[in-house]
Amino acid sequence: MTTSVEQVRETVRSLLARGLTGQAVDALIAAGQGGHVTIGALTTPILGGGGGTTIDIAQPEGVINIGAQVCLIPVRIHVEAEVGIVVADDEVSQIIIGVDTENSQDGINQTTVVNEAVFNMRTDQGNSFAGMVSAWSAVTAALTTVPTLDIELARAQEIRNFGTAVAMNNVKFELLYEPKHPPLLVGGSNGMTLLLYWGGTVAMSAFAQVQFVTCPSSWVTGVDLL
Repeated sequence: MTTSVEQVRETVRSLLARGLTGQAVDALIAAGQGGHVTIGALTTPILGGGGGTTIDIAQPEGVINIGAQVCLIPVRIHVEAEVGIVVADDEVSQIIIGVDTENSQDGINQTTVVNEAVFNMRTDQGNSFAGMVSAWSAVTAALTTVPTLDIELARAQEIRNFGTAVAMNNVKFELLYEPKHPPLLVGGSNGMTLLLYWGGTVAMSAFAQVQFVTCPSSWVTGVDLL
């Protein structure tokens, strides 16, 4: 008799083989394999730049660990920033969403980080992502393994000028990554990491919401290419 897991696997494999990634994502969410991580709490955002101001590759603001032999498909990532006071011309603000395709990170030894819960997008299911996906935020000391951004999924950047004391403008600065054709991030023997950064030449804080689906990597690597 075919089990429910086998049914979901064959459904997802069939949809991916036919290029119907969106439907495969919907099937995984319905099967309880969709995850949600919130970075920043209520009225308290995460300060950008790690322990400083400008983006530091070793101190990401958000980390989504992808375990070994796990496939993660990003569904929606939204970063909403609060940019500090501009005091000079040509101030730069940046948001970057990227991937280290070679390594996951060990947050257990990072005592400065905030461990974030990974919630199930099907709320009647338990948050059972242990061993597959973990998350944390607010890295303010260099990670043991400094990430390499092999892939930039999305970026927002702006240059802001000072103007005059009577003509200052507060503007909205955000990045919404909601891919029509999302990548299939397949973790190898060392896993993989989805990373969020924000910062600039002036102080900048932000909130983020990260949604994704997961499945064993064999569900993807076993798909016959058309």
